[in-house]
Amino acid sequence: MEVSPPRLEEPARDLGARQHANKLISHSSATQQDFEAAVIQLQRAIEHRDRLLDQIYGFEKIPGKKGLNKYEVMADLEIIRPD
Repeated sequence: MEVSPPRLEEPARDLGARQHANKLISHSSATQQDFEAAVIQLQRAIEHRDRLLDQIYGFEKIPGKKGLNKYEVMADLEIIRPD
């Protein structure tokens, strides 16, 4: 399976989602709905980054890591902390 390199707009898309979430909650009149929308934006950014990293590195296919799911591999490589 050949993996194509990430498109340049993908990191910008993550950054845009994070910036949008920050704008929603940074003003003094932020509502509960603003906070909920910000959490959704951050979840989308994390899911997108997760898919992109998995496409690039194929964590479940790394030699010596067979049988582990991608999150276990990332934790073992200290890319994430499973807290």
